[in-house]
Amino acid sequence: MEGVSEYLLLAQATVLLLTSLLLVYPVVAYARNVAYTEAFVSLALAFFSVTVVGLLDFVLNAKTPANVVRLLGGALGFLGVWFFARDFIKAGAGDRFGDFGQHVEFSGGDEDE
Repeated sequence: MEGVSEYLLLAQATVLLLTSLLLVYPVVAYARNVAYTEAFVSLALAFFSVTVVGLLDFVLNAKTPANVVRLLGGALGFLGVWFFARDFIKAGAGDRFGDFGQHVEFSGGDEDE
């Protein structure tokens, strides 16, 4: 490695790695108290893939493995969002907007009863 830019890239990769670990540790350590644990872990791994891509692409100059990790990071990001949204999405439910339960009619306060 030569020059200041490589050292700055390593500093950035170190900060991204620490941030990824700080995202994952509380979620895994206290998993029973965290809702959507899979989503947080998937998104943290997608964030970690940014670090790996930076090291593979710019430090090691390995373009093909970096592209594979990019694809994997995108898939992990999609999976993380899906884990958050899966409770709210009903695919193939038949009706377009879902079932909202009982409908309640509200009347204004100006009317005489």
